[in-house]
Amino acid sequence: MTDLHVGIGQIVSTEDEDAIIEMVGLGSCAGIFICAPKKFAVAAHCLLAEPAKGAAAASAGRFVETAVPALLDLIRGQGLSIWVTKAYVVGGANVFSFGSENPTLDIGAKNVDTALDLLSAAGLIPSSTQTGGNIPRTAKLSVETGQIEVRTRGNVV
Repeated sequence: MTDLHVGIGQIVSTEDEDAIIEMVGLGSCAGIFICAPKKFAVAAHCLLAEPAKGAAAASAGRFVETAVPALLDLIRGQGLSIWVTKAYVVGGANVFSFGSENPTLDIGAKNVDTALDLLSAAGLIPSSTQTGGNIPRTAKLSVETGQIEVRTRGNVV
């Protein structure tokens, strides 16, 4: 069994059906997983929904806006249709307090909303989402089964 850790701003992909893809510390970040069980899986650990206006190009995995198209391209590059995949979105917690109830400052919600909008626009509705709240999560995806396990402070959710 191969464990693949996805760090912040990274995208990973694997054809190893025995692999487990893991993201640790998904606070406001959005963890996006797409898997064709027993065939192929991709994942991105996105820090923000979109790059700042005029910002220099960064890794595709850093932003939801660039990560989702990159993940879909990887799936299609394997000759797979999104119709044989399962998708999951995890994270998006409101872990930062800015002393305001201003929803525009909720980075986690914006990350999740952007991920869901982009996946939906591509015709891919997540099989499951574990998002929101104010507690970080850890997520593990089994490529063999296409199932995800999400934990918060030691509890499986």
